[in-house]
Amino acid sequence: MLKPISSIPLLVRVAPGALSHEDEVAVDGAWTASVAAHPSLFDGPITCVRSISDSTIEVYPSSYRFWHAQFHGSVDLGLSVLAVSGVIHVAGGLLMCRRAGNVSQSADQWEFAPSGGVVLDDARSDKGILLHQLLSEAREELNLEPSDLQSPRAMALITDDEAGVTDVVIEFRSDLSAEEFAIRWSARSSDEYRDFTIVRNDAVPSSNVAASTSLVLEALSRRGGV
Repeated sequence: MLKPISSIPLLVRVAPGALSHEDEVAVDGAWTASVAAHPSLFDGPITCVRSISDSTIEVYPSSYRFWHAQFHGSVDLGLSVLAVSGVIHVAGGLLMCRRAGNVSQSADQWEFAPSGGVVLDDARSDKGILLHQLLSEAREELNLEPSDLQSPRAMALITDDEAGVTDVVIEFRSDLSAEEFAIRWSARSSDEYRDFTIVRNDAVPSSNVAASTSLVLEALSRRGGV
């Protein structure tokens, strides 16, 4: 579900809820089995959503292994992990990237980039965390600096109950041309994505598009943004 928003929401931190002993055991067992099958997996901090209002999102800290166990059907914890995604307007259209074939979610699918899970940081204001995370993802995944991205504007809040993800979508403008972006792309160090395109009305990928990206494309099309 996509809900348009007019401002970047404030994050309100609350304490995590306690899991039952049975759920803890189920998660630990599922995680041990997953790591044995895929040794590159690693646990790490995530931020989960407790509630959403028009201007705020109540969040609490958790760990990736809990969401991973839920996503793969080992246990239903009712988790929704908080993520943030960028929609970057460059000269000639919108940037879309195709995920690598070996990533754990949405492999080979086209999506708006950058994108990533939100990690709580006590050193930053609650409202600044979302922008900080997105700019960090832009540097890591696309080799873009904060100075390359201007005019951040809240666009939408996407809730995907099936995947257990709540995604804040923020638009940016960039003065980079397609040619200049290609140079940055060739020098990036991340292998999160394997291809990119600058989307125009007649060039939107017709297949292998992530579900949340399809929602954003529809919203942009309705307002004449693609």
